[in-house]
Amino acid sequence: MQIYHIPWINTPVRTVLAIWHQLTKTEIPELAKCSVLMRERGRVEETIHAMQRAGAGNLQVISDFDMTLTKFAHNGKRVPTTHNILDNRLLINEDCTKKIRALLNTYYPIEIDPSRSAEEKLPLMVEWWTKVHELLIEQRIRKDMLAQAVKESSAMLRDGYKVFFDHLAEQQIPLL
Repeated sequence: MQIYHIPWINTPVRTVLAIWHQLTKTEIPELAKCSVLMRERGRVEETIHAMQRAGAGNLQVISDFDMTLTKFAHNGKRVPTTHNILDNRLLINEDCTKKIRALLNTYYPIEIDPSRSAEEKLPLMVEWWTKVHELLIEQRIRKDMLAQAVKESSAMLRDGYKVFFDHLAEQQIPLL
């Protein structure tokens, strides 16, 4: 008769599960880059692992546009945001432009104020966007004119966007 030695036979289940988790965990090299900062690394890793376990069929990507999918600058020159593209005489009148600039002058200093918390800023940012969007709706911008303004703009998608979009499409992962 052989006796097998099982070192963790008297080890609490939580400890065994933690060890198992470490043994089966796959590293995410992108998270090790010096440009990636996160408050709770373990929570981020667990979220990513949960998404991996759930599979592509349970995933959707929700992204904003300006400076997430688009570049911030190109060849040292600032690339326009969505609202910069809309700030076009073909799309909005001078009165609307003045009102939007006044809102920018009021709210942008709040957005970049390091002494204010995110909780304090958030309702003010929503208020800003809502006011600007209401002004834009009043302009009754036609789709064909909007498409033309985007084509004529210098807005650029980030490098690698096509690979990203194609991969999402291949896996049938919706992008909003």
